[in-house]
This record gives sequence, C-alpha cells and structure tokens, in this order.
Amino acid sequence: MDPPLDLSDLELRKSILARQDQLQDYRKTTEESGGNIHLLRQQSCSAPPGGRQNFRRLTIDRSRTISRQCKARSGVTSLGRSCGNIAVNVNASRPFEKSSCRPVSSASCEHPANVRTIISRDSLTAACLDDDYVDSDPDENPSPCKTSLDDERRHVYLAACRRLNVVPSSTYLRCVRSKVVRLNHQGLTVRPVKAVCVSLVEELAVTELDLANNDIGDAGLRCIIDMLHHNSIIHVLDVSNTNLHTRGAAMLSSLLLDNDSLQVLKAAGNRFKEEDAAQIAEALTKNTTLRSLDLSHNEIRDGGCRLGKCLGLNSTLETLNLSWNHLRSAGVAGMAAGIKVNSALRTLDLSWNGLGTEGARSVGRALRDNVTLEELALNSCRIGQQALGELLGQMKTNTTLKTLKLSSNPITHQGALYLVEFLRDHPSMEINLVEISDVVVSGEFSRLIDSMRCFRPTFRVVHGDVLRSKDAVLRELQVPRVKVRDPFVVLMEHVDSRDMRLVDLFTAHDSDNKGVVSHQDFIRAIKEAGVNIGKKQARQLVDMLDKDCSGEIDFVELIDRENKYRKLREVRVTSGHGSQGIMTAMASGKAASNQLHQADTNENHRQ
Repeated sequence: MDPPLDLSDLELRKSILARQDQLQDYRKTTEESGGNIHLLRQQSCSAPPGGRQNFRRLTIDRSRTISRQCKARSGVTSLGRSCGNIAVNVNASRPFEKSSCRPVSSASCEHPANVRTIISRDSLTAACLDDDYVDSDPDENPSPCKTSLDDERRHVYLAACRRLNVVPSSTYLRCVRSKVVRLNHQGLTVRPVKAVCVSLVEELAVTELDLANNDIGDAGLRCIIDMLHHNSIIHVLDVSNTNLHTRGAAMLSSLLLDNDSLQVLKAAGNRFKEEDAAQIAEALTKNTTLRSLDLSHNEIRDGGCRLGKCLGLNSTLETLNLSWNHLRSAGVAGMAAGIKVNSALRTLDLSWNGLGTEGARSVGRALRDNVTLEELALNSCRIGQQALGELLGQMKTNTTLKTLKLSSNPITHQGALYLVEFLRDHPSMEINLVEISDVVVSGEFSRLIDSMRCFRPTFRVVHGDVLRSKDAVLRELQVPRVKVRDPFVVLMEHVDSRDMRLVDLFTAHDSDNKGVVSHQDFIRAIKEAGVNIGKKQARQLVDMLDKDCSGEIDFVELIDRENKYRKLREVRVTSGHGSQGIMTAMASGKAASNQLHQADTNENHRQ
C-alpha cells in the first residue's frame, strides 16, 4: 500500500518551478535566435544564382556563430550532462517552428532555402517540463517570452503527473485559463488529485474547485486541505459524493477551524453520521467566513440537535441544505431551536425528511421569532392537512419569509385552498411564492389567486393541473375508478339486449363454412354489431376464446364459452322495478363475470 501523500514540504513544486525557470530562459534565447535565422533565410532567397555556393558556406558560418551566442546567454553548458543536439529547421514557408527540432549527429544543409542550424545543449531535455510541447505560432515578430501564469500552471501540472506516474486530465488542461476548475465525474483518485493540488498551490486565478463525484477519499481530501493552507484565493469547494465518511468529516472540521477564506462548502452524499455532524457543528461555532454549507444526502438523523445549537452561535452562515438526512422529530426540534435565535440564515432546506405534524409545529414556532429567514423548503416532509394548519398557525406573525416550498406532500386541493385563504387573511405575512407543484387545484383556487393579485401583485403559486369544475375535482379525487369488466360479459349483454344470437356474428364472417374465423374477422364482426368494447378489450376477448392459440376462433370453443356463461348467470330482473331491477341485473352480471373467471381458472388448473 502506498504511504499517505503529503504536500507539507512542497519539495515537488519547488523542483518543478526551478526547472520552469530554466525552460523560460531557453525559450527566450531560442526565440531570439529564430529571429536572426529568419534574416538569414531572407538573404538566402535574395542571393544571386551564381553566388549561391559561396553564400551557402557563409550562412553555415554565421549560423554557428549564432549557436555559440545562444549557448553563452542561456547557460546551458553549465548543466553538466550531455543529452545530444537539437536541430532547428528553418523552412522557407514558415519563419521558425520548434516542432521541427530533433536530435541529429552533424550539421547538414541540403538547400539554401532550408538551413539546418546545430544548437548543442547538455541537459536541457531533462530540464524541459513538457517534452511534447510544440510552439508553431507563425508570428512574424515573436515576443521575448510567451510563458504566462496559465502556462506555468499547465507545465507544473504535467510535470507533477509525470512524477506521480498518472495520466494527465484533458478536462483540467482545457480549463487552465478559467477561474472555475470543474473536475466532477472524472473518476479521479488520490494521485490525480495530488497533481491538481500541486499546480494550484500558488495559483492566483482559480476561485472555485469542483471535485464532486470522484473517489478521492480522505487521502485525497488531505492533499486538498494542505493546498488550501497555502492558497487563500479559492473560496468555493465541492467535495460531494467523494467517499469521505467519518475521517473526512473530521478533516473538514479542521479545515473550517483553520481556513479563513472558504465561503462555500459542498459535502453532500458522503455518509456522515450523527457524531460527524457534531464535529462539523463545533467547527461552525468558531468559523466566521463560511456563507453556504451543503450536507444533503447524508445520515445525520438526530445530529440535527447539535447543528441546531451551532446555528444559534454562528453569525455568518446564510444557506444551509440538510435535505435527505433522515431527520425526525427530535432532530427537527433541535434545528428549530437554533433557527429561532439565528440572525444570519437566509435559506434553509429540510426537504425529504420525516417532519410530520410535530416537526411542522416546531418549525412554525421557530419562524414566529426568526427575523432573517427568507426561503424555506419542506418538500416531501409528510406535511398533511393538520401539519399544514400547525405550520401556518404558528408562523402567522412572521414578516420576513418570502418563499415557501411544500411540493410532494399529502396536501389536497382543499389544503391548497386553505393555504391561499390563510395568506389572504394575514396580509402581514410577506410570502410571495408558494410551490405545491404536484397538487391538482380547482377553479375556485385559480379565482382566489387572481383576486389576491389585486392587492399583492407579486404573489405567485406554482401548482399542478387546474380542474375548472368542483364536481370534476370530486370525481377525480374522491370517486374510485371502476374496474374494467370482462369483455365476454359485455359481448353477451349486448347480444341479449338486442335479441341477437352469438352464432349469427360468427357465421357472418365464416364465408367458407369451415367453422373457424380469424381474430381480425371476429373483431370486425363485433365492431359492426356495435358492441361497446375497446381495442385492448377486443384483443383480450379473442385471446380468451382462442384456447389452443392457433390464431383462429373455433365455433365449438365459442359455443362452449356461451354455455358456461348461460349456466352461471342467474338473471333476476323481474323481481324489481325501475332502478332496483337495473341494479339487480348489474349485480347478477358482475357475479356471472366473477364465476366465469373462477371457472376458467379451475379448468386451467385441471389441465
């Protein structure tokens, strides 16, 4: 197992930066020599044809003089170890291109327009950070030094990757000029994260680092924290879903105690427990810079009590996300106690926790005294009609809350109507946005919203569909749906009501008198007879009648099915008059359908 990675001495970065200085000196002298060689090329092209042979010898002598000057200026001879030569190709079409540099054994010149100048160096290859670096910029007047801070970060990162034996991230190389480094969902582990941290130790441009959804663990988090000890520019850190667990929570707590520049911390989905929440809460009581904290999708449970106490002592935190944390009444009560005395929190998300009626009552009591909270999210918190009444009744004196989110709660159209009526009757409440996106509302609700906008123009409710009729609402929400009836029973009732015979439907499409009809022909026959049956029920009917799955309905099978229906059904319509007789017939039809289904089941078991 590899030993824990550490950046405390920063020897890796110091050695890289030392080689970076050598690289800058080499580039500067090489670019100056490139300008002189460009002049040689122009003189070569303008030489007379008769004197080209003499001019060729003169050009080689002058190029060697330039090489000696470059070596003297860059100090490459002092490196002490020979690594070969570099040949600089001066092409007629391009002034100077480093990509043509490659080791050669001796000087050569094949054409006056293609002069090859030999520059000897001892160990500049080892000093170069990026062996694959290619500068093909065709500028006529190259600048003395093109290396910027972005280039430094790039070369330091590539060198760190070579030292740590990891593959460089193309995503990171593309964002070296950006203030935001997003490396989420990259599959990074400890060593790739260390390479990134080495390049960001003294970086002055990056302000946000996103490493969410990577398997960095607590060892990778140690590298990040060590980097943040030296970098005071990064103020947004996202380590959500990075497999931190309890040791990671302890490291984040120490970071919050020591760091005075971090403003946003996202640590969702790291399986923090109750005791981990206690450590983070203790750090928050002393931290004075953090503005936003995301601890969603963890397992804090009753650790909300400790977080609630820290909210009472913290005066800088403005946004807190505790959704999906298995909070129950005890944890919510502790959170409410802290919210009650907090003077900085602006946004609180408690969604997807089991608040219930008791939790809603606790939050309402806290909002009665809180004077800073502006947005509260209670989506899917088991808040029903009674809990909604408790929440609104306790917080009716609040004058600062502006957004209330209650989606995915068991609030019916009546609860939505009660909510808007309550806000109408308490104009001192400043709630301008209510979210109940999955609640189907009535036309009366819409008219109430329109009337409220007359004296509260900014009021808005995000809700579900609108049913314009009250009866329609009752039919949709209160009347149970009728089950689909047996299609054969529907067919027989249609035949009996019109004094028809089932055999007539069959023979009408049995043109060759073979005693069988296809599925399509039988469906066409019942449609022509006006049987009120849908496509799905028609398909179920033909599958039911075709017992041997031959694709055709046999006359014997059809008559056998009809005989079973006649035997099982006992019609007692004559015993009642009017609606009572109709109800008796419906009841007997339902009984016949059930008995027929049971008879089919028994027959299948016997087979």
